[in-house]
Amino acid sequence: MNLIEMHMAAAHFPIALMVSSVFFDGTGLLFRKEQLRETAFWVHLLAAAACVGTVALGLLGNPFKGSAGPLGARVQQHQLIGIATMVICVILAVWRIRRRNRFTGSQLAVFAAISLAGAAAVTVAGYLGAHIGG
Repeated sequence: MNLIEMHMAAAHFPIALMVSSVFFDGTGLLFRKEQLRETAFWVHLLAAAACVGTVALGLLGNPFKGSAGPLGARVQQHQLIGIATMVICVILAVWRIRRRNRFTGSQLAVFAAISLAGAAAVTVAGYLGAHIGG
């Protein structure tokens, strides 16, 4: 198994973890269950680690380096969205740690909006990655 195959196998984890973190956060807020928000916290930390690992594997194992034309454009778009997603996820994880997972008022609204954007971005990155060759 080479690095790009490892990237493709690992890519499912940050997608599932980021979406799950948003789900647990939203459900925890909706039902006022702190245990679900705590679960979201730990799932988010796993998502951040998975994002870093997956992006590293993709960049190191990229078989399309230097590709031009439509293929090169698709690869670049996938990479940029993947890297942006990783940055969003890691920044949110650091913010969560620093705030001890306690957000209120406008901070909670900003955190939730960015989390939703991150979950959407990781989904788009995965979709684009799955369609690079075709």
